[in-house]
Formats: sequence, C-alpha cells, structure tokens
Amino acid sequence: MNTEVKQEWIEDLCLIDDTISVGGTSKKSIKAELASYKFELQRLRAENAKYRSQFDSAPISYFTIDRLLNIHGLNSAGRKLLRYSTDQKKYQPFIAHINSADHLKIQKHVNAVMAGNKATLRTSIISDGKSIPVMLHSTPTQVPGSPGFVCQTAMMDVSEEKAAVEQLQLANNSLHHTVYHDSLTGLPNRLFFNAKLNSSLLQIKNTDKKVALLLLDMDRFKQVNESLGHKVGDQLLKEVVRRLKGTIRQADAVARLGDDEFAVIVEQVDSLAEVSQIANQIIRKLAQPYRSGCQEIFTTASVGISIYPTDTIENDELIRFSHAAMTHAKSRGSNCVEFFNNKLISLKRRNFELESELRVALRESQFELYFQPQLSLANHKIVGFEALLRWNHPVRGQLSPESFIEIAERTGVIDALGEWILRDACQKLCKLREAGFDDIRISVNVSAKQFSAGDLQKKIATIIAETEIPAHMLELELTESALLVDATSSIDVLNELRATGIEFAIDDFGTGYSSFSRLRQLPLSRLKIDKSFIQGMPVNQDDNSIVKAIISVAHEMGMEVVSEGVETAAQLDFLRSLKCDIVQGYYISKPVEFGSVLAVLRAK
Repeated sequence: MNTEVKQEWIEDLCLIDDTISVGGTSKKSIKAELASYKFELQRLRAENAKYRSQFDSAPISYFTIDRLLNIHGLNSAGRKLLRYSTDQKKYQPFIAHINSADHLKIQKHVNAVMAGNKATLRTSIISDGKSIPVMLHSTPTQVPGSPGFVCQTAMMDVSEEKAAVEQLQLANNSLHHTVYHDSLTGLPNRLFFNAKLNSSLLQIKNTDKKVALLLLDMDRFKQVNESLGHKVGDQLLKEVVRRLKGTIRQADAVARLGDDEFAVIVEQVDSLAEVSQIANQIIRKLAQPYRSGCQEIFTTASVGISIYPTDTIENDELIRFSHAAMTHAKSRGSNCVEFFNNKLISLKRRNFELESELRVALRESQFELYFQPQLSLANHKIVGFEALLRWNHPVRGQLSPESFIEIAERTGVIDALGEWILRDACQKLCKLREAGFDDIRISVNVSAKQFSAGDLQKKIATIIAETEIPAHMLELELTESALLVDATSSIDVLNELRATGIEFAIDDFGTGYSSFSRLRQLPLSRLKIDKSFIQGMPVNQDDNSIVKAIISVAHEMGMEVVSEGVETAAQLDFLRSLKCDIVQGYYISKPVEFGSVLAVLRAK
C-alpha cells in the first residue's frame, strides 16, 4: 500500500462514529493508533526530505544505473556535469555520455556491480563537446521488493586528481554509511546485519567453532515512548547502544533491527557457557536505571539465542529461532535470557492459536474469578480475598494467567479483560455486602499495560458507581514494573484513586527493583512479600532475615504486610513471631469459586 493510499485510508477512517468498534477494538483505540501512525509517517517524511535535500545539494554527482545503462535519480551536480536542465526528468543512457573507446569498460564496470561487487573506474565523459576525466565509484544496492542489485554511482571530475579522489572517497563513505546504518544510533541496520551474519557463518563453515545470534528486545519501551515522548525514547535507545558496545567483545557485531530490537553476532564461540556469560552481562548492564533530566527510567531487555550450526545451518532459520527464544524470554516475565530449543516452535504455534481463542473466550464468557482468602494473624479472621483469573478453555481445560496473560497484553485483549475482572470483582463485593460482609475487601491485580493506558481512573469510577460498593472494599495490586516507567505519573494516578477510598498493595515485593525510599512516595496500604522468600522459611536463614527486615521497615512506614505462599504450619508460626499482619497460601486455603466464599467466611 503506498503512502497516498494509506493517508486516504486514515482520513476516511477518522469519519467513523466513535461508538463503532472493529474486531472488539474501540474507535477511540483505533484513533490513538492512527495518531501514532501519522506521527511516525510525518517523521519518516521529514527524514526522507532531509536526506533528499542533502543528496540533491551534494557537490558530487550521484545517480543510479540499471542493467540497460539507463540513468535514474540524477542529483543537481550530476545534471550540471552532464548538461541537463533542472526540470529535466528523462536522460540519455549513460553510455551515450562516454567516449566510444570506453564503452566496453563501462559495460564491464556495471556488470561487476550488478554481480554484487564494488567497482571503481577511470573514464571520460563528453560534456558540451569536451572530454572531462572522471572517476566512477559504484556500489551494489538492493531495491526493496526487487531482486538483484542496481548500480549506485558517485562520479567526480578528477581534473584535480588528489583533491578529487579524497573528496570522492569521503562522499562514497558517507553514502555507504547512510544506506547501511541506522540514522539515530549509528549502528549497522538490517541490510548490513544480514550481510555480516552471512560472512560470519562462512568464516567458521569448516571449523569446530560456532556463531551465536542474540536478539534483544527492550521491555516496556513502548510505555516510555507513550508516557515520556519520543525524544526521551530516542535518548534511551542511544544509551542502550552505548551500554551494548561497552559490554560485547571487540570481535562481535551489534546492529539495530527495529524500533527497540537489536542483534548481537557473537563469533568464534567455543561453548554455550561463553555465550550465556555474555548474554547475562548484557541484561545486567541494560537493567541499570537510565536518567532523563531529574527522572529515573527503569527498563530491561529480553534476549533470545540460537547457535550455528547446532540449531540450524540456515541463516533465515537462525534468525527465526532467536526470535522465538526471545519471545519466550519475554513471556517469562522479561529481563530473561532464553536459548532456542525445539519445544519453542510448538510453543509459538500454541501461542498463535491462543491469540484468536482469547477473543472468543472473552466474547463467550469463558473466564472466571477464583478467590484466595487472606487471613489476619491478629484475630485469625478472613479480612479479604485476592481475585485470581482462570480461563475455562473448552479444549485445554482450566488455564491460569501465566499461560496466556502475556499474549493478552501483547494483543491488546488485556484492556477488555482487565475491565471485566474489575467489574466482576466489584459485583462479587456487592453480593458479599448483601450477605452482611461489608468489611471484606477483594484485591485485583492490575497489569502495567492497564496502569499506563491513562483511563484506569475513569473505568474504576464507572464500575464503582454501577455496583454501588464502598471504594475501600476494592484493593488494587500493582507490580513494580507498573510503577517504574514513569514514577511521577504513577504517583499522580495513585493519589487520584486513593482519594476516592481505593486501597493499594504492591505485589511480589523483592523480585524487581523497588526500594523502600521509592515506595515511601506512594500511597500504599499494604506490601506483599513474594512467595519465593517464604518457601525457604524457617530453615533458610537468609530468607528469614530478609522477611524480618521487610516486615520491620514496612511497619515503620505505616504499611501492613501480606505474606504469600504460606504452605506449612512452621511458616505460619514463624511469620506470626515476626508480627506479619496477613497471610495467604494453600495452608490457609486454596483459591475457591465464589460459590464457596461465603462458606469460607462463616467457617472462620
């Protein structure tokens, strides 16, 4: 689809009424995406105009020669040297400008470039009846959508030999860099990467060495762009590149393949341990906070790795396998390294199927909330429940969120699904009030994508008004990642919601990059200790010390502490000795259907 057709399509779409939805997606969402597309289109047009202006105003003749020796894209210097008017668009074949004695040389020169080789030739052109010595420096260039190469040529009047040769080389280097490098970061682009990968694989073909291909995708980069703007996003990418260059070995190569996607080619590999060490150094380096003015930005990277020739001997498959591994790394919670294995192909196929099945599930009400009790250790009473999502899949059986929530976020289904969860939880609270339990709260997990969408406050206000529940009965559980992209904006959203009476807990504390100094700025009521710290208690002394410290400091800050994953009496007793406020886990009760919630409450 060309640019004009796309633009016309956008303008027509904008006439659609805001109440219409497409494939379950609201017109408002479509407009937001179109606005983003327009911004990117305008940026690309401006960048293209900049390079076109530089190309046309260059003091050296530039043009393209096709297989029939026709001239295309002649710039101003070229038109002047070959004596064409400014508005002339059709030119004579290039051979018509060359002395007849050099016709064969010109044909060989172009043929060599068409075969994929750089070529340089001294010849003379006829201009106004005069013979002018010139130097041709030609580079093979691929045209998107067309097979083979065209001959991209720089031509210099070499009457003044030394100065001309130097200027020609500089100009050609600049042109080559523009074609094969990313304009923002200066890194090699996808074209260069493909050639470099092919070269690296050929070098080790008959040796016992290996080549590792690492694909990196920045986690939550889109949220940075949306919340802080593209200028900050560009600065972040430049810093990512600086850190990457400082981490990889000198012999290795790094390229930018897309917006926030990078590739690292690790050459002459002896062992997987060597590759694993490099990959883990990269994610540790990229996970360190970034600064933009007075603000700290937290983002991480997911890395997928495939090995040549262990996994495949085909270039395209090597890239595909690395991408599959990287996608799996993101699904594990980001900031992970994943090596390719054959199971990932079937997993990717399964995820593709789940994408379409998720939309059907939402439409056909296949989702259900289960509720896990939270027990107060002060009075041994149930004070709340955590709402846990389950998918009653008609073929695969009951699925927990770990198997599909990342797909829901990636496809945008999380917006509608998250709203359904909030509404269903509030409807259940309404039923609890009717049964006389108006002091029970239900905790609902809110994803980073929901939190950063910008309309969470409005949705919650609407749902509370519809169900007529007191706001303090609803608690939102937020992960650290939901709060870290834009801390200032996060505080504003939390304060606005807290003013209505809604309470907040931070989930899985200790597994990310939160600190008490940062949490002190947030209006949190409770802090949930991740179950990974509880599992080793009371035997593991390190876990004991960590949990004790978290409880002590949280209490000093006026927060209650909830311990997840309590599975034994020993764990419960030890947490009681540490003055933990609330516990949940299988020892207290497994998650139950809402039909069993009243029975659980009355039993306690």
